[in-house]
Amino acid sequence: MSEQEATASSAIEQTHAVVNKYDRPLATLDHNPLIAYFNGEDGKPQSPKDKADAHAMRHLFALQRAGVIRLMVTVSTMLEQQPSGKELDVQALDARLKALGLAWIHHGRLLKGVG
Repeated sequence: MSEQEATASSAIEQTHAVVNKYDRPLATLDHNPLIAYFNGEDGKPQSPKDKADAHAMRHLFALQRAGVIRLMVTVSTMLEQQPSGKELDVQALDARLKALGLAWIHHGRLLKGVG
């Protein structure tokens, strides 16, 4: 293993220890299923695919609440283009993610005060 690979491996292990101190499987969430979940919760019309995504998200959130897995959202995921060109309301999104117990992660580091 090269020195660069060893450094990268060490950084990943350190990040895992901080983010996942309870040794649960980690999962990062994609933007589209989260939007489908939020739209479903807000009573907005959904396609069959969005309904299925929202349903799957409810199961993932239940697994997190039960302590089986640890869910996170990457900052880069949430900076993707918003549906219909709407501007992202970061404060509202942050409040919704915190209410779900989700953590923000940026470049492998847990962002303080979230999740």
